[in-house]
Amino acid sequence: MHVITTRWNWNRCVAAGTAAFIGAFSWPDLARADAVTDWHEIAENTLCTASPMARGPSTIIDIAIVHTAVYDAVQNIGGKYKPYHVQISGASGSPGAAVAKAAHDTLANLFPTKAQDLGTTYKEYLAKKGLKEDDPGVAVGQKAAAGILALRADDGRAGPNPMSAAFIGENAVGKWRTTPPQTGYFDQMRAPWMGAAKPFVIQSGSQFRANPPPDLKSDQYTKDYNEVKGGGFTNNEVRLTRSFGKSEVVKDLEKPRTGGHGGADSSIQDQIFRGPQGSDPLNLRAGLRDGALSSLIGIAARHSIERGNQAIKIQDLVKL
Repeated sequence: MHVITTRWNWNRCVAAGTAAFIGAFSWPDLARADAVTDWHEIAENTLCTASPMARGPSTIIDIAIVHTAVYDAVQNIGGKYKPYHVQISGASGSPGAAVAKAAHDTLANLFPTKAQDLGTTYKEYLAKKGLKEDDPGVAVGQKAAAGILALRADDGRAGPNPMSAAFIGENAVGKWRTTPPQTGYFDQMRAPWMGAAKPFVIQSGSQFRANPPPDLKSDQYTKDYNEVKGGGFTNNEVRLTRSFGKSEVVKDLEKPRTGGHGGADSSIQDQIFRGPQGSDPLNLRAGLRDGALSSLIGIAARHSIERGNQAIKIQDLVKL
């Protein structure tokens, strides 16, 4: 399998390795963070020091597997959200112990060359946190890790074996090609097999995929090309497209309101472009989960229109 070593990966590994090096000599500092962030740092260090250093793009999914197991371990011990996959009846014990065991077991499975080091780190972590190896939370973490590893077994993230020849595209109109000045290994598509890997939430990689662009020799492509070449739409025109299907141009719209981002008021602009400012006592700010749910409402509405106003349940579209 190809191994990716980019400037981003190298810098990331240096940062993670440095943090782990400092943490090894200063456990009290590391112990002030919660168990999830502690073991995320340990996971990063494991990823960057494993041999080979990384298993290509699939390593990102490996880290997601670790966090999914950690999430299920925590949620089974009195968490306020529904576990992703693993349901453990009567789960109890220390959430910290559950996190440590879930992260350790998944990492040791995914990076077997680091299993011994991870075992040492795990025991040291429990000792520094004042946790016992027979804490009930350990069993919860073990079950969560086993369940998630079984769920993600043979999910396609590792690619074909043997690995297929590198896909480098071709220098022709309408065909994929890399962005110059990439050369050598970086002159190829990273991981074409990942498009068929099993997703975590949606049902398939193609579930919400838009229709392909029109054929290069079609009248629609010629029309679109000439439209863009001619400068596109004016300020009082907009193209409306229904469910990735036919589209129409609506003209003579009212003059756009002043202000950037479609006339948004200053508070919205601050939230979007400047980030959170000041306190939020009423908890009005939306998080990542809120944004995802908002997007899913729009997707559900589109599906409802396509199916004659049929009621659509978000839980039928994705697994939350």
